[in-house]
Amino acid sequence: MATALGFFGYNYILFFFLTWFPSYLTEAQHLSIKDMSLANVLPWFLGFVGLALSGILSDAIFRRTGKALEARKLVLTVCLGVAGLCVILAGLVHTAWSALALMSCAIFFLYLSGGTYWAILQDTVQGHQMGSVSGFIHMISNCAGIIGPSVTGLLVQGTGVFTSAFVLAGTIAAFGVLAVLIYVRPLVTAPATLTNSHAP
Repeated sequence: MATALGFFGYNYILFFFLTWFPSYLTEAQHLSIKDMSLANVLPWFLGFVGLALSGILSDAIFRRTGKALEARKLVLTVCLGVAGLCVILAGLVHTAWSALALMSCAIFFLYLSGGTYWAILQDTVQGHQMGSVSGFIHMISNCAGIIGPSVTGLLVQGTGVFTSAFVLAGTIAAFGVLAVLIYVRPLVTAPATLTNSHAP
């Protein structure tokens, strides 16, 4: 469940970016259509780089520490935390390009955590439960695609500004980070039953 909450925070930021950030740039920051072309390219380019580096970073930490789960948790929590912080700051700045720079940074770190959500299951879930647990996590995380855009619309309509929507997205990511830090633990296997080969 903790991994599901972390992935929910990941998807909340992602769907917020997909559905509302372009509207924020055009409606609140009055960015032109010409400038929007750069605004659409930069975050996704950095996201591509982040996702490509995600596994490399996790493996590098694992080789250094010898602890696979701790390496994945470190990448997930630090990167998702930084992404959430950048989203909050993006809602507090006053220029379009500052917001774009911070959201681009958020997408980079968001995708940098992307390879860990599924890899971490290998250290926390029994093999025969992998399919059902993975499906549950995917279901919970993708609820962000329903909840996030709806809540954002209500906040913007109610307040007339986007600030609270940015802060909420970053705060949800922070709760996901805390859930993973506190509750994700290594897989504990039941000890094998010893048999006495000399028993009658």
